Amino acid sequence: MDSSDDLVAVVEDAQAGEEFQDWLNTQSRVNDYSYRNTLLIKRQCPEATKVDGYRT
Repeated sequence: MDSSDDLVAVVEDAQAGEEFQDWLNTQSRVNDYSYRNTLLIKRQCPEATKVDGYRT
């Protein structure tokens, strides 16, 4: 097995993981935000469907 096969296996494991699926669910609800902001939203309020910006 070469390193590209190892990488494919790791990515497939991550995609099948519950945490990744939870993040995808959050991302689908608040898709106007960056990857990092979506992770923060998921940690602070996983059931969020709408989020106000800083200035709001």
